[in-house]
Amino acid sequence: MPQSNVTAEIIELPKKEFATIDFEITPEAVTNLVKKYNDLDLIPGDKESYDEVYRVYRKFVTVRTSTDKRRKSLGTDAREFVSRVNSTAKLLLAPLEPYEKKFRGMLDAEDNRGKAIEADRINKIDSLILDLEAAASFGLQYNRTADEIAIDLGCLETFEISSVDFEERTEEAERIKQDGITNTQRALKNRIDHEETQAEQARLRVEQEVEAEKLKTERAEFEAARVAEREKQKEIQELLDADNKIKEDEMFRLQAQLGAERRERDREAKKIADEQQAAIDADRKALENQQAEIREREEAANLKEYSDMWDEAERHNRVVINDSALAMDSAYNKTMAENEAILIKSLGALKARKKMVAADKKILISIANAYDKYISNTGFPEFKTKEAQEMALVLIGILKGTIHSFEESARELI
Repeated sequence: MPQSNVTAEIIELPKKEFATIDFEITPEAVTNLVKKYNDLDLIPGDKESYDEVYRVYRKFVTVRTSTDKRRKSLGTDAREFVSRVNSTAKLLLAPLEPYEKKFRGMLDAEDNRGKAIEADRINKIDSLILDLEAAASFGLQYNRTADEIAIDLGCLETFEISSVDFEERTEEAERIKQDGITNTQRALKNRIDHEETQAEQARLRVEQEVEAEKLKTERAEFEAARVAEREKQKEIQELLDADNKIKEDEMFRLQAQLGAERRERDREAKKIADEQQAAIDADRKALENQQAEIREREEAANLKEYSDMWDEAERHNRVVINDSALAMDSAYNKTMAENEAILIKSLGALKARKKMVAADKKILISIANAYDKYISNTGFPEFKTKEAQEMALVLIGILKGTIHSFEESARELI
């Protein structure tokens, strides 16, 4: 701090002005006091010098205040006396005033310099404390990695705390550092645990995604296979239906053909029978006419001959013609019987297959229902993890879907 350059002129006080006024201090004492301390100065940073200046300053103040008190007590008797006392006191104290200001200035300057030094010292310590608190809180910031927290912990552990730097706040600094180390170590452990948990969860997620993709692929393959099987079954069924349709059409065609042939044979047989009957009727009519003529001409003589001829005609009509018709009818009936046997055999095979398919469908559907009921009635065990429970649910879903597809295929079996 700059030193004060205040210098007071030493004034010689007239003794006659104080002859009748007792101020408890003489002009000689004031003059000697000023001379004694005229060259007194304050050395910055020197406590003894500061104390000396302060002591002299207080001495000057004491002289001033005591004299002023004396002045007031002496000025109570008369206004004129008071005025004279005041002027005399002012004159008496005039040499002291500049020195009082000088010493007060020195003390104020030194006090301000000391305050500035103290403020600067405190600010430096506060700044160090803030740096230490920041170092102690770095590792506690949100979302810092374990490596970053480890670096923060190393920086905090190597943070040097000296009583030269922290002075009276050294203990506080040690406590802040130790608390920071403890909290940062805890944060580092928690972060390592968290990162290990995150890594494990990420690994499990990858495994679950792989497994889910695998199940998805398997399900897609199964579904594709099921669709392909259904298409195959559909094609087979279409072939069977087409074959059955062909067989049915062929059967109907054979039936129609056999019916038409039978009707044709019936018409032919009837025609032949009608023709034969007409021939027989014509022969019989002719014979009857001949017999009538013979009876008329030779009624008596030729009766036996005509009778024999009649018998021969009777035999001819009864045996020869009838045997031919019976033979044709027998052949026709045999053909119709054979065609009917073929038709009955085809219809029997179709009915037998339908009967067997119906029995098999009933068995397959009962198997599907039994397994579905078994799965539905089987309780879940208490899994420890959500992943195991999800895997069990996926398995149940696959089994249920397979059984459902199996039952649908069974119901579509023909």
